[in-house]
Amino acid sequence: ADAAAAAVAAAAAAAALVVSTRGSILRFIRRRTATVKLIYFNLAGLGEPIRLCLAQAGVAFEDYRFKSRDEFLATKPTLRFGQVPCLVVNGDEMVQSAAIMRYIGSTFDASLYPASDARLAALIDALIDQAKDMKTGLDVAKYKERFGFPLDVLNDENAEKVFKKWRSETLPRHLEYFVKALDMSPTQWLAGTRTPTIADFFVAAVIKMLRHRDSAFPASIETFVSAVYGLPAVVAFQQRELFAELSAKAVKGPVEFASKEPKHVPQVTVKGGQVTISVPHGMAEDHLIEYIWAKDQNGHVVAAAKLGCTDSPTLTFPLPKGTTSITAYEQCNLHAVWASPVVNIE
Repeated sequence: ADAAAAAVAAAAAAAALVVSTRGSILRFIRRRTATVKLIYFNLAGLGEPIRLCLAQAGVAFEDYRFKSRDEFLATKPTLRFGQVPCLVVNGDEMVQSAAIMRYIGSTFDASLYPASDARLAALIDALIDQAKDMKTGLDVAKYKERFGFPLDVLNDENAEKVFKKWRSETLPRHLEYFVKALDMSPTQWLAGTRTPTIADFFVAAVIKMLRHRDSAFPASIETFVSAVYGLPAVVAFQQRELFAELSAKAVKGPVEFASKEPKHVPQVTVKGGQVTISVPHGMAEDHLIEYIWAKDQNGHVVAAAKLGCTDSPTLTFPLPKGTTSITAYEQCNLHAVWASPVVNIE
């Protein structure tokens, strides 16, 4: 009897391995062959966690961003529920951010959403729903009529009261839920998994979005968000995204703000295989250098940095092999884009 039970168990384990292996192969093929397009606005928002999940899964995709609000309004009647994000895979459209991320995990990378483990999948879903709950009051106060509140009921004065209560009471209470989840986790991820799930990407993206409004966040939350955005696939994706954005920017500063030249033209030094770009400009919340980047002789962006008001307006990077010239660029939030003279590399 014991031998028979052992044989049955072994056969079951072998069958499970076959199913798992087959699923892994199918997901690998889908990652390599699927035509994927994400449609959203030209901002982070609810498109951000979807982009990061696709990057983590290793899925190549078209990151389509509306060029204007008018373009979105023209497209809106054709969209299911009249909203974005919308993910199109091999011609099939999917909407609602959480549903899209579950699809990405189920279709391309099971580690993102282990649907075969019902208990774990339920925990991941709950974490996402909790993040949605965390920002509901904020969304209602911001969008008002979208949620059924006439402006004479939820006017600007009342909305400001909602914002204040949300910031002082609602947000801290919900953040504590995620602090506890991290405390309970045996890993650095919310669901206790070995690798991040869609919940980690969604919660981190939402918290990063809210962090612009409130600077005092618990240390474990800050560490968690940094871990998500420090993932190699995420870093590589965001670098590609930044390079593409900066590559398309046109130099307008000298034409529109000629008198501002002394503080805006980037300065380039090359020494010991290192390139340093600096801008003789102050850094304040209302007036700062937002970006510094460099292009090589072929017009390709080879290094870039996005800056905040507490950063120094400098960029240092190793000189890429084969580079024969460098042109530096910077963008001021008030005075457009400026370029340095071409610096030839000897």
